[in-house]
Amino acid sequence: MSNELIKALEQIEKEKGISKLVLLEAIKDALTSALKRNFGNTQNFNINIDHSTGRLSVLAKKKVVDKVIDFQSEVLYKDALKNYPDCKKGDMVDVEITPSNVGRIAAQTAKQVIVQRIREAERDLLFHEFLDRKGDIVTGVIQKIEQNKIYVDLAKIEAVLPQSEQVVTERYRPGERIKAYIMDVKLTNKGPQVILSRSYSGFLNRLFELEVPEIYEKIVEIKSTAREPGYRSKIAVHSVNKDVDAVGSCVGSRGARVLSVVQELRGEKIDIVLWDSDPMVFIANALNPAKVLSVELNSEDNSALVVVPDNQLSLAIGKEGQNARLGAKLTGWKIDIKNKSNYDEDKLKNKIIDELITNLVESFKPVTVMAVEVKETEKTFLFTIPFEDYITAIQKKNEISISENYSDWSIKVQPPLKTGDFPMDKVAEFLMNIFTPISIISLELDNKEKRLLVGISSENRDEALKKQEMYEYLSELGEWKILIESVLEKEEKQISEEDIIKNLIDFISPIPIISLEIEEGKQDIVIFVSEEDLTSACEKIKKAQFPSFMRNWHINIESFKV
Repeated sequence: MSNELIKALEQIEKEKGISKLVLLEAIKDALTSALKRNFGNTQNFNINIDHSTGRLSVLAKKKVVDKVIDFQSEVLYKDALKNYPDCKKGDMVDVEITPSNVGRIAAQTAKQVIVQRIREAERDLLFHEFLDRKGDIVTGVIQKIEQNKIYVDLAKIEAVLPQSEQVVTERYRPGERIKAYIMDVKLTNKGPQVILSRSYSGFLNRLFELEVPEIYEKIVEIKSTAREPGYRSKIAVHSVNKDVDAVGSCVGSRGARVLSVVQELRGEKIDIVLWDSDPMVFIANALNPAKVLSVELNSEDNSALVVVPDNQLSLAIGKEGQNARLGAKLTGWKIDIKNKSNYDEDKLKNKIIDELITNLVESFKPVTVMAVEVKETEKTFLFTIPFEDYITAIQKKNEISISENYSDWSIKVQPPLKTGDFPMDKVAEFLMNIFTPISIISLELDNKEKRLLVGISSENRDEALKKQEMYEYLSELGEWKILIESVLEKEEKQISEEDIIKNLIDFISPIPIISLEIEEGKQDIVIFVSEEDLTSACEKIKKAQFPSFMRNWHINIESFKV
């Protein structure tokens, strides 16, 4: 090692930006690996390199002793005193063991490792450089296009513009200079990978930051951006200085600033609107260039109803709904747009319906109306009535007449039933009262089919069914169908598979059953017997007297085939 090496490392540090200390550490690691082959793995040693002169020395930790037994780990006391006058026997001291051929060893092994470390250091330096630039705009030259990916030369590194971040309306050619937004920086086995984008909304924001000094200086803020890359974009801007026009700053003199951005985006249209803390004003601005008459907000579902003049409806919606989509994305509100004529018509219609509902509620008195739902597709007014007034309400609804304009509409009533919080106790009390004197043994809820399964004793089933035919409120409870079942039928459903098999064996006996398949969903049974027993088994099944729980089952006899 020499002073020339130190100068060379300092030159590399200046040219490539790689620290001299990093390179010296790489050299030490390389020499350590090389010298281990010379000294053996058992020798404990350290390498020191003077950062000024480049002088290399190899030092081993050895124990001070009177008599050396192990030369690799021990040193004579009299020899140790030459460099360490204050040492004592038993102390650990550094002893130089630099071999005479260390220069040759270093030359043979260090070069490759140093080059590798330089490459690693350069890659790490590049990675952190571009990681710090994440969110910036870079300019590069398209090198090649492979598998819909565009590789861009950024001078220091090759970046990639994936298909998902390209603009569908743009065409790219090798050798072309393009600007792009640094979306992400990843460290891979092949080095840092820079992901670019031209479709991300942040690209548009950064372009305006480059063109508009007021945005760069944070006098004007870009509050939100909505973009359909290659076609149209909207940005909402706000000035923190009341004397600075936010929109005017972005447009520039004679539109020079926004035109520069449009040219970079290859003709993409850009609407610059004024942001406002009032959502109604902001939504109206977001639908620019259409004129907005009024905005009605519904904070429950984060929606807005926007009314525009009749001749502005198509402009407000935009081609294929583009203006409305971008406005909704820009503001974060769901936007429904109506022209003035339709809005007035709906408003009048709603007023008539409100008046009609008021009159209907009056007609139901003294029955209490809990809620009214207007189902336009079904042309139905659905009234929710308390359980105690339900039967009275059913009788009253048949007496109520609707105005001529809604003569084809119907009135339905329902008790307050919810699938998630079904009032089973109230339903049970209600059904017990209306079925009296017939006793209800059980009541089950079938949420999937929306059915109420009412269990009646076998001897009362026919009477219950007749009563159900006479009164409509015994057929359904709101949207829930009432199904009457006898207790016997309910017990039959719980018959086990073992009971079925036992009965079948008894019927066919003494003919042996080889195999048996039961499909309860379809109530099908297939019995497999030997071919010679097939005829006899079929005759036995025909003559068999099945119990009531098996009368609806389909029983087939087949010969068993291997």
